[in-house]
This record gives sequence, C-alpha cells and structure tokens, in this order.
Amino acid sequence: MARERAWALVVVAALLAAGCAGKTAPRSADQGKLVLSCPVADAEVWVDGQFLGQVRSVRGGILLTPGTHLVKIRHDHYHTDYSKVDLSAGKRVVVRVYLAEKLL
Repeated sequence: MARERAWALVVVAALLAAGCAGKTAPRSADQGKLVLSCPVADAEVWVDGQFLGQVRSVRGGILLTPGTHLVKIRHDHYHTDYSKVDLSAGKRVVVRVYLAEKLL
C-alpha cells in the first residue's frame, strides 16, 4: 500500500511540474515586427481578424509570428485599407497606409 501511495505521489508531482511549466512567451527575436504609418490616428487596426486597437496605440509596432498576415485599417469616415504582410523572424516591416475619405 505504501509503495502504491509513493508512486501516486510521484505521478501527481510530475503532472504538477508539467502543468506549472506552461508555455513560455515567444521571444521578440522569434517574431517579426509590423510598424504602421497612418495619419488617421483613431483608425482601427485589425490583424488576422483580431482587433488590436487604434493606430495611435500601436505606434511602437506589433510583434507577430513569422508568416503572412492580413492587416485591415478601418475608420467610419474613410475607405478601409487591406494589406497582406509577410514577416520574418527578427525582421521589421513598415506599412504606410493612406486612407481615402468617403464621399458623403
């Protein structure tokens, strides 16, 4: 009985240790940086369908996994801009966006 209890404790400890380790945050060297240049500071920034905030809030750049990303910049008073961006690990890509005003 004591031997079974000892094995059970070993198994529980191993499971706890594995669960506590969790995933580590990706390092910036493993990611690419997307930098947006857009004069409409309150335009919305969407990447791969996820809202990231307004242009003014991401001025320092956005760290993304390497690969191709769909970037959407939208504002109620301007036509939406879509860009496909290819990022490589450790590289920086600047996307300049000029939104055209909507005619009323």
